[in-house]
Amino acid sequence: MSLFHPSPTSLNAFTSTPKTILITSGASGIGYATALHLHTLNPLNNIILLNKQPPRNSPLPASHTLIHTCNITSWLALRTGFEKAHARFSRIDAIFINASITESSN
Repeated sequence: MSLFHPSPTSLNAFTSTPKTILITSGASGIGYATALHLHTLNPLNNIILLNKQPPRNSPLPASHTLIHTCNITSWLALRTGFEKAHARFSRIDAIFINASITESSN
């Protein structure tokens, strides 16, 4: 897996060819601000928001947005969100892990 190091140059990738971007906990705060910024960079970017509640009065276009309401502390719920995103847009180009859980063998 490669790490994303934000810089003005690296953000250019989100302005050219439309991308499909998933954001955990993306309906408020930093996650939602990220979603709005990515939409501003290219209105054709597909934005997937995984969150307990949907955003209020979102300006994101329904044709390029998937909102999956779920408990983001549940691995099964997160996985279902990823599956729905892939089913709708056929790919996921970037993921912003704004909130998540991890697996542990302990």
